[in-house]
Amino acid sequence: MSATERNPALRRTFGDLSVAELLASAGDESAALQAYLEDHGPDDELYEVIVRAYATSIGARVAVAAAKHERGEQS
Repeated sequence: MSATERNPALRRTFGDLSVAELLASAGDESAALQAYLEDHGPDDELYEVIVRAYATSIGARVAVAAAKHERGEQS
């Protein structure tokens, strides 16, 4: 039983999400990054940090989804 199953008030972790949920959340992060890029440019003092953070988050979600898929997990 996962920590979130024991305590529903906790946020779900990547391990708790299904492959579909992980890929959907990566898509959401991608859309958020696109919106940020449309409103901000490299002259924004946090630009590099924010772009790297989104890229890391998207990459982590896709990596976990790929690992789950390779193991035959769907949920």
